[in-house]
Amino acid sequence: MENKGFLTLEEAKKQADYCFEYQEGVYEYEIEDKGYTLIEHGKVLIEGANWILWFKKGVYGYEIEDEGYTLIEDGEVLVDGAEYVYWYGKGDYQYKMEGEELVTINNNK
Repeated sequence: MENKGFLTLEEAKKQADYCFEYQEGVYEYEIEDKGYTLIEHGKVLIEGANWILWFKKGVYGYEIEDEGYTLIEDGEVLVDGAEYVYWYGKGDYQYKMEGEELVTINNNK
C-alpha cells in the first residue's frame, strides 16, 4: 500500500482531533501539535496551518504561526503575511496588513 502522506476523510474522522468536510472530496482536519491540513480531491493544499478556510475549488485562506494569513485564488497568492484575509468572489477580497488600513479589492467593478 502506498503512503499518500495525508489522512483520508474516513481516517481523519477516526484519528484526527478535529475534522470538517466542506463538500464531497474537500475536507480539513487537525492533529494536535501538527496543525490543520486541507485536502481538495486527493491533493494536499496546505498542512501545518493554525487556521484554514476553504471558499470554493482552488480558493482558500490559511494562517501559519508567525507568518500571518495567506489567501490563494486559483493557484495565485493574492495576499501573504496579512493580519486578516477574506474572499467574496473572483477578484473580490479584503485584507489588512499589520499597522495598515483594511484594503478592499474588487476587480469586478
